[in-house]
Amino acid sequence: MHDPREHLAAANRHLAAGICRVADQRALCEWLRFSGYPTQDAERFLWLLELTLSEMQFHQRLLEAEMAEWHRLHREI
Repeated sequence: MHDPREHLAAANRHLAAGICRVADQRALCEWLRFSGYPTQDAERFLWLLELTLSEMQFHQRLLEAEMAEWHRLHREI
């Protein structure tokens, strides 16, 4: 059986990296817009990153619930 603490720690690292990627892409979209370049592709990619980040956040919440249950079970032993 896996240790949910390790799984949650990995999810937290991935989520932090995802937040940085979204911020970077958002800044790139703004720079492109400010510089007069087309932004459609960059904004579409930003949308995909944001969608992925949303899924990662959902997964993190599931892992947190699993961790709470794991702690509850291990206290009873």
